[in-house]
This record gives sequence, structure tokens and C-alpha cells, in this order.
Amino acid sequence: MCGVDCRTLVAQLHSIRHGSKAWRERRLALITQCFPKLVQRNYKAYLDRLVAQAVEGNAWHADHIVPVYQGGGLCELENLRTLCVACHADVTKIQTQERAAEKRRVTAGMRDIRTFLTPSQPSQPSPPPPPQGQQQQQQQ
Repeated sequence: MCGVDCRTLVAQLHSIRHGSKAWRERRLALITQCFPKLVQRNYKAYLDRLVAQAVEGNAWHADHIVPVYQGGGLCELENLRTLCVACHADVTKIQTQERAAEKRRVTAGMRDIRTFLTPSQPSQPSPPPPPQGQQQQQQQ
């Protein structure tokens, strides 16, 4: 992936104290220099969070190497890696597209359940039930 050292970046962002003179601009300049992917790819929400709160959870995420939907959901350390938030967003987007394509492939040719609920041919109106007296005679 991109190879950004998120721990070092967060430590450097901490050195620019929140509320100090031009702290936002200084933090943004540091992120632009050290983490250009976050700025270039227009991950504005991630960028804004990291500038406002310089914590590791806003810089990197844990990611399953074998995706949960492919059976990797046991959360064992061997199946986890850390990715910067931008790379994690990219991986998640690709996996979402793969899952959608797989769902389309599996459901291709399957009939929609709603087709079973609507008659395929116009139905004939049912004859009215016989009067009460006739039902008793038919049962005997």
C-alpha cells in the first residue's frame, strides 16, 4: 500500500498544538507533505478529522487481509494489517464492487420473488360459493 508511517505523522501533528497560531494550516501543510494521497484523492472527511483530532484512529484503520465476506472474520492477528485511512477506503471500495459483481453473477437468471406473487396469466374469476343450504347437501 502507500507506506505512510501513520504513528510518526500523528506524533508530528501532536507537536502542532490545537489552538496555537495557524494550527490548522500548519497541520494541513504537514499532512500534505507526509500524506499526499489523503489530500490528492480528495478524502476530505478523513482529512478534516485528522486535522481536527490528531489521533491514530483518524490516521489508520485495521483491515482484514482475507475479507470477512470471504471467511476472514475471525479477527486473528495473522489476518489483520494496518492501512492508512485512504488505502483502507480504497480497499473497501474495491471489495464492495467485487461483492456487488458476485451478487449480480449469482442472481443472474434467478427470478425475482415478486414474479411468484403475481399471476403469469390473467386469472379467471372464481365462481361464487354455493348458498349455505347447498353446501350441507353436497357434504352428505
